[in-house]
Amino acid sequence: MTQPPQMTLGQLDLFVALVEAGGFTAAGARLGISQSAVSHAIKALEQALGTVLFDRRQSPPVPTAGALRLLPHARAMLSSAEAIRQEVQAEQGLKSGLLRIGSFGPSSSLCLLPRLLRAFALRHPGVEVRVDEEADGVIAQWLVDRRVELGFVTLPEDRFDTVHIASDEYVVVLPERHPLSAEAAIRAKQLDGQPFIASAAGCGDEIAHILAQAGARPLELFRLPQVLSVLGLVQQGLGVSVSVRMALPDAWPGVTYRPLRPAVPRRVALAMLDRDKLSPAAQAFLKMASAEALPQRATAA
Repeated sequence: MTQPPQMTLGQLDLFVALVEAGGFTAAGARLGISQSAVSHAIKALEQALGTVLFDRRQSPPVPTAGALRLLPHARAMLSSAEAIRQEVQAEQGLKSGLLRIGSFGPSSSLCLLPRLLRAFALRHPGVEVRVDEEADGVIAQWLVDRRVELGFVTLPEDRFDTVHIASDEYVVVLPERHPLSAEAAIRAKQLDGQPFIASAAGCGDEIAHILAQAGARPLELFRLPQVLSVLGLVQQGLGVSVSVRMALPDAWPGVTYRPLRPAVPRRVALAMLDRDKLSPAAQAFLKMASAEALPQRATAA
């Protein structure tokens, strides 16, 4: 009697890659195989499951409702398989493995991660680390969906186990000749009515909340997702802005930073679903990151 086709971890890996990459060619490039190999593997998985996972009438192919229900289970199986493989190898030391990390914007991606990734690579050169970047709230959902094993979040965050990594603060970003630049620190209320360049990045909503609570209603002229774009407009004297200090370069021509008062601390942490169930690679990264946690950055003038 002919045995029905069985799904494999390799097929599930391709399935997850296809959903995340959004196309057969992109998924193949991500995993180092051809587009046709991805297509054949997905067809084999569909045969094993007895269902259609992608609507191929659209370009790129769109996952079906059933595929989206399967996705978190596939990620969980792949995560468990990777953890098993790493545990077996752990007796000889952490020589290989895969670690997926979620990061948000310049605060973690530019200020924290480069130093941490370099230190981790020096200690565990055989471990592959993949970093995906999105807004704060998306990283939290990626953790829930098991798309990433570790993710940067801002505290408080009660849904996950967390380890505090760095402290940050909010600062006012000013043209260097702006009248408020003479102040050592700036009260939020002083921004009331000021031409304002808002951030559309992850901390934008929190900044708006801080200003509203202080009774400040700046005149929002622009809303930009990139911190360098904000700095460019401030440099030209088109308005002021508020940002988190770690998202900013140490200095920028024609721009000055001043602490926002009252101070609103911002704590950045690494989060995980369950610290006791982390893979050896994730445990090693977390231990190293905890040991090298950064203090709060000083505000540059």
